[in-house]
Amino acid sequence: METGALTLPTISGLHFSILAITPDILLLVLGVFLFFYLIVSAVLFYHWSAYGMHSKGIVIGKTIFSIVSVILLLLSWFSITYY
Repeated sequence: METGALTLPTISGLHFSILAITPDILLLVLGVFLFFYLIVSAVLFYHWSAYGMHSKGIVIGKTIFSIVSVILLLLSWFSITYY
């Protein structure tokens, strides 16, 4: 019995023009995500500030949260612009 490489069926006859993903669409999605992310982040920072959570651990957590957020958003933006 001969075993060949597994191949997926071709779908070249199907047209997915509705699903065309362009950098403009991805930037729009990133912008909408960023809008909601900023709202959630503002609520978190307000909560941390309003309830007197100024302990060393919270300050470190806020710093890590901010740095990681900026890094991930920049990586997303760079990935979209070079897509």
